Amino acid sequence: RAWLGNPDIALLDEPTNFLDLEKVLVLERWMRESAGDTPMIIVSHDRRFLDNVTDSTLFVRPLRSRFISQPYSRAIELLEAEDRAEENRRERDTKQLDRLRKSAHQLRQIGINKHSDTALKRSAQLDRKIEALADALPRAIREQPREIQLSNSGTHAKVVLEFQQFKLRTPDGQLLLGIDELRVWQGERVVILGRNGAGKTRLIQAIHAALQDREARAQLGIRIPPSISCGYVDHAMQVL
Repeated sequence: RAWLGNPDIALLDEPTNFLDLEKVLVLERWMRESAGDTPMIIVSHDRRFLDNVTDSTLFVRPLRSRFISQPYSRAIELLEAEDRAEENRRERDTKQLDRLRKSAHQLRQIGINKHSDTALKRSAQLDRKIEALADALPRAIREQPREIQLSNSGTHAKVVLEFQQFKLRTPDGQLLLGIDELRVWQGERVVILGRNGAGKTRLIQAIHAALQDREARAQLGIRIPPSISCGYVDHAMQVL
């Protein structure tokens, strides 16, 4: 709908949200091949998507934002190199400031103890130089942490989920998908990919039902150790 308006600029805020992988690839093709010279500003957490459709990156920061004429992955490498260089410069300048402060302090002591106007004058000159250097000192960049720590309840089970002759069917009995044998081991991360309607959500719902109901496990062909506890977030995020 936004594109049908023949825009002079396109603002895309998380355009891949709620798209399956197939539709994301369609969007990428459209942006690369059909959008022509229309400028776009895109906000996204999908780094691969950004690499595929952008040629410049704006890093928004509290003190000083940075614009780099490269896609995300290359731009973040350049930004991190800049940050390291600034941090090294900051360390060098801080050491130089410490040396100058010691020199100014010594000259001040000489001027006071030996009544030397020359030493006091040089001390004052150093103080002005120190103040100028301190003002020019690059501020340390501290990105706020965005980590989410997940912990489990401490189960000793090596296999936390097992499928044996698992069949997933639609409400009217049609077969959606089958899994002959599959084990999910403790520490593994599993992503489920498939078109809309392929049965991804129903698969998660079936696993959740099996976790809640021992009889459902046997009927579905799912085995779960009794020590396993479950965290579940659905599409509507009702638990949040």
